[in-house]
Amino acid sequence: MGRTLVGNFITAVGIVIMVGSSAWAVPIAFEPGTYHLGNHPDGNQAPPTYGARMDNLWNAGVFTFDFECVGCNMEMTYDGTTISIDGIAYGGHDAGGVHADDAVDGLYEFHVAYSVAEVVENLGGGDANGLQDIGMPGQTAGLTPIGTLEFLETGMTWELKDKQGSHPASLRVGDEDNDLGHRGFDGISGWGWLMFREVGENDYVMASGSQDWLFVARRRSDAPEPGAVSLLLIGLAAIATRRKAR
Repeated sequence: MGRTLVGNFITAVGIVIMVGSSAWAVPIAFEPGTYHLGNHPDGNQAPPTYGARMDNLWNAGVFTFDFECVGCNMEMTYDGTTISIDGIAYGGHDAGGVHADDAVDGLYEFHVAYSVAEVVENLGGGDANGLQDIGMPGQTAGLTPIGTLEFLETGMTWELKDKQGSHPASLRVGDEDNDLGHRGFDGISGWGWLMFREVGENDYVMASGSQDWLFVARRRSDAPEPGAVSLLLIGLAAIATRRKAR
């Protein structure tokens, strides 16, 4: 009888473990919403750190975009089927650790929309137990313009297209197949490839160097943080107690 009880106990524990494991082995869908974008810490040309890079935009070397400057505000919106990247960043020539602060350095405005966002992790299958990366499947890359980039000081504007290259997707947002983060960043990153042409020109520039996104993303929440809510409730309870005492 004792052995039977022990056997039943072990079987029950095994079932609980199996159920618990299967519960954890559910892919985590990328949550729709608005995300604040920042500079990735591991850009090849950092410092300075940047969230996008568009070498030879002005036919002159490495050109990066700071997403975190004073007055900058870059955001990504995901609605479940599309991804939009909009806002203002500081673009500048890399002068060896700092921006050169020359005539074409200044505030730039991005307006970009990817219209066919889907799961791109593990060729669309998704991880067994982690965040599912989303993005733009490579087979649609470069078919139509996806947005614009404008130099706000002069109004100079470029049209942008996405580019697949040797990658399965032209844009990817998430934490990689292994959930360890992109290029060592412990969180959500965004990375992808671009082409540009000046509005009115015929051909897109296939410039040397790099033209790509490399940002980090943190979800924006209009609600108070859980800790703040707890403190508010404690404060209200304290006020109510004092009133009763009076």
